[in-house]
Amino acid sequence: MRPSDRPALSIADDRRGRVPFALVGVLLLVSSGAYASGLATTGVTIDRSVERAMDRASADLTPAIRSATADAARAAAAQPVTRPGGDVPRTVIRNDSAFEDALRIRVGLAVEASVETVTARDGDIRATTTVPFEDPAPPTRGGYSPGNDDPTTLADVRDGVTIAPAANGTALEVTVQNVTTTARRNGRIVGERTRDVTVVVAVPVLAAHERTERFEAALNRGAIEGTGLGRQLTGRLYAIAWARGYAQRFGAPVQNVVGNRHVELSTNAGITAVQREAFGAADPNASAGVRRAAVRTGLTDLLEPTGVDENEWSRFVLETSVPDPSDAAAASTETAPVTAGNGDESDATDVTETVTAGPAADAALVETLDRTDAIAESAYRVEATRRIRVDRTGGRTRPPLRESPGANWTYVGERTTSTADARGSGGENGFDTATRRVTADHRTTRYWTDGSSRRTTTVQWSQRYRVTVAVDGRYAPAAGAPDRPTSPTFERGGAIDGPNLRDTPDAARRKLDAANADAVAERAVESSAERRRRTVVYGDRPADLRGWMRDDLAAIHGEVRATETTVEMRAVAAGTANPYGELAATLRDERDELVDAPRTYDGAADRARVAARRAYVDATIEELERRARTAQDVQDGVENAASERDRGGSTDGTSLGQYVAAAGRTTDPEPDEVGVEGPGGPVSFRPAGSPGYLPRTTIDAASPAVEPGSRTRPLVTRNVNVFTVPYGDAASGIVDRALAAGDRVPLPQAGRTLAASERTLRETGDEADTPDGTTASDAGSTATTDEEQAAELRRSHDRLESDVSGSIDRVERRVEHRIGAVTDLPGAERKAVVDAASDRYATPGQLATAMGDGRYAEAIVAETGRRTTLTDGDRARLGAEIRTTLRSAMESDRTSVSKSRVTRAGEITRTVARKRIESVVENELRRAGGKAVDRLGEEHEWATDVTKQVGAGLPVAPVPGYWYATVNVWHVDVAGTYPRFELRSNTGPPGQPFRYVRGSGRSTVEVDGERVTLGYTEPVRFETGTTVVVAVPPGPPGVGDVDGTWSERSAGWPCPGAERRTCSAKSESR
Repeated sequence: MRPSDRPALSIADDRRGRVPFALVGVLLLVSSGAYASGLATTGVTIDRSVERAMDRASADLTPAIRSATADAARAAAAQPVTRPGGDVPRTVIRNDSAFEDALRIRVGLAVEASVETVTARDGDIRATTTVPFEDPAPPTRGGYSPGNDDPTTLADVRDGVTIAPAANGTALEVTVQNVTTTARRNGRIVGERTRDVTVVVAVPVLAAHERTERFEAALNRGAIEGTGLGRQLTGRLYAIAWARGYAQRFGAPVQNVVGNRHVELSTNAGITAVQREAFGAADPNASAGVRRAAVRTGLTDLLEPTGVDENEWSRFVLETSVPDPSDAAAASTETAPVTAGNGDESDATDVTETVTAGPAADAALVETLDRTDAIAESAYRVEATRRIRVDRTGGRTRPPLRESPGANWTYVGERTTSTADARGSGGENGFDTATRRVTADHRTTRYWTDGSSRRTTTVQWSQRYRVTVAVDGRYAPAAGAPDRPTSPTFERGGAIDGPNLRDTPDAARRKLDAANADAVAERAVESSAERRRRTVVYGDRPADLRGWMRDDLAAIHGEVRATETTVEMRAVAAGTANPYGELAATLRDERDELVDAPRTYDGAADRARVAARRAYVDATIEELERRARTAQDVQDGVENAASERDRGGSTDGTSLGQYVAAAGRTTDPEPDEVGVEGPGGPVSFRPAGSPGYLPRTTIDAASPAVEPGSRTRPLVTRNVNVFTVPYGDAASGIVDRALAAGDRVPLPQAGRTLAASERTLRETGDEADTPDGTTASDAGSTATTDEEQAAELRRSHDRLESDVSGSIDRVERRVEHRIGAVTDLPGAERKAVVDAASDRYATPGQLATAMGDGRYAEAIVAETGRRTTLTDGDRARLGAEIRTTLRSAMESDRTSVSKSRVTRAGEITRTVARKRIESVVENELRRAGGKAVDRLGEEHEWATDVTKQVGAGLPVAPVPGYWYATVNVWHVDVAGTYPRFELRSNTGPPGQPFRYVRGSGRSTVEVDGERVTLGYTEPVRFETGTTVVVAVPPGPPGVGDVDGTWSERSAGWPCPGAERRTCSAKSESR
């Protein structure tokens, strides 16, 4: 059989040459076991020296980097870079990350130096570690070094290290990138490993820098910008200024409400608060200095702040003894006792003043009384109308036709004469209609001519008419009283049983020429007289109507005058108070109730009474609104004056109200915890400034804060009192606009100054001793000075008295004239009234003062009542008239007094009185302020009275009678620097606590054997400020600085720091 003939088999079916699979497995197992046994008996050698060497090098690398990092971090804290510059380009140490860039470079350089020592050996294997920024070149070395075509720069060092805060910044996390460990055998690389190495060191360098930067930013933050020194300064100065301002207003001999000593104290107290917020603790030395300064400032506040002994003050506040650090928080509130009074700041800012509508009600009453007759007349107004109607009832409508007298006669013209005859009766009384029948007879004469002669012809004809003459009238009072029906009218009766318009119909007929109906009808037929005519007549008024209306006005005047509102002094200070606007709104709401119009008027007299009431209430509202606008103008003027740059103001648009609100938001911050859980345990910071307390006096080498041989002034201050005396300085422009005055002072203020001068002369004129108790013969130059001051006091008093007396004479003449307008007293009696009222006051100063405060008006009314009978209405009217006359006189430039004479008299009076106060207080005050005050009250109470009579501040709505508060404004600016500021932490090796130090110097590092300046370390500096506004109730002495200095600047302003340093302070250009 051929192969092709064999049957075909598949692979699956073909079983030829096959071996069982199990047999194959057995053979493989046996052979592998034999092979493994052979290997075990033979042995294999593995070289692990490279791995061991590299592991040992890596194990040594981490602590080396950690140690280098910790050292670099401490070095960076000792010389923190806060400003780029020096040898390193600004592309390496950048402005916005100068400290961090310098820290990274320090860490990188330290790591680069430390990794060189990290080696390991295992047999012939040597493992070394390198970083990519090996052998950096100093930036001062130019070009390329041999063998290094691409030198490493400090930028490479910086970029090879990254840093991050850990544990709230109390630890530093550092990552060194691309750290390479290399193993070599006989110089040949046999292994290499590259990785990033991250370590964490318990050095709070980032937290220290960040919190110090935060602290410095808070010191420079303004009052409106947020929490910080500006707001702390605001809150503390408001406490002092309001307490001292109220003490001054109510009698304490306070000359400077806000002085630089208060600014210094408040600044340092505020700094301790900011330190607690930023670091969790305050500098104990700062707290101790605040405590000592508060005590000393409080004791010396009654003395004239003429200056300080710089060396003594610096030693005092920088004494080395410090309180328990746990008491540091208490020092922040040490400004509270510095009040020189018995007020409480919370009480002061919450004070309210009651403002009444009295002055406006007086002015409105006078105006309404002057208009009483006009108002009454308008209530008796009647409108009358005469209407005539003519109807033809018969007769010819025109003359007969012309008939020529013959041929050749030509018509030339004609003339007609007429006569009318009215018949009928009735309708001629009151508002009535009269009907008359009228016959009109006409005679027409015609003229003819034939060329040479003339001829006339005559015809007669008549017409008949019916004529009605109607006279109508209606009661039409002018607008004034609310629209109500009136009954009765046009008949006798009404509220006071008067004519009550009864006479108006006949008066209307007379005025309308309608009294004789026959004549009116005949004229209506004979001519084309106007058929319709209107007129207005006024009825006769009862003789007692005026008195009745005035008595009613007097009754409502008492109610309106008593309308009151309260104004918060804080709102006045903020410029948001407008009591007269509130009073106007109150009266507007109560208008209907005050007018009290009946449902139906009881005749015209009743309507006149109500119209007068309404006119009076409306006049009061209008006067209040006008005064509200004036007060708003003054408040706007205060804002404008306070923002004037030459008065220390700011042009940034910040309102006084924003500063007041900021003071209310001042809180003592809670300490901020630094770190509770960190790699090295809990972390705390303690600031230590050198000096801790920043005085505005100089410190020198005697202080550990200052380099030997140098002197520095850590703090400079300025405070500007905007309104130093009433109507003076910046206030003049505002009050000039309100009072239309120039360089003049209103009489009441001049009177108070004169009264103070008068009393000072009385108390000092007969005394032979000098203020300190020595005799004039023993006092030498002091006595000479006192004599000169006494002579100047007398001269200024006499000049001012002459001016005030002349103004008083002009006011008395006005009052005398007004008495004549209100009463029937003859001239001699009127003069006697004025003389008697004026004689109640012993001196011109007392009299001028009484003219402004309302007592003189009461005296006039009382003296008038003794000489004539006054009803309640008369008395109310007279009082209102005199008060209004006096207010008008006080506003007049004719009664004002020379400002220069008032100012000079006030200055010398204060000087003499102040010396008397100091002679009693000064020595004892240094030992015990209470005894000094007691003795002052016993022996020289007059001196305190005098000093408070001559005041300061700007009256709000300054017109006498409308004065509801006095405001004053202080702009305060501070600038300071710490020659050295340390932030210490409880971390670090034993005996080497962590210190972050800010001073003035260079931050350097060694690079390849050269010292390279990375940048500069700057001291902690700050500038901030605030504006203080104080409002007190009206009346002398107001509130403000009265020592003659409106701008108080500490030595060195505006440049803190080393003496003779120049600078440009923000506050100088604001």
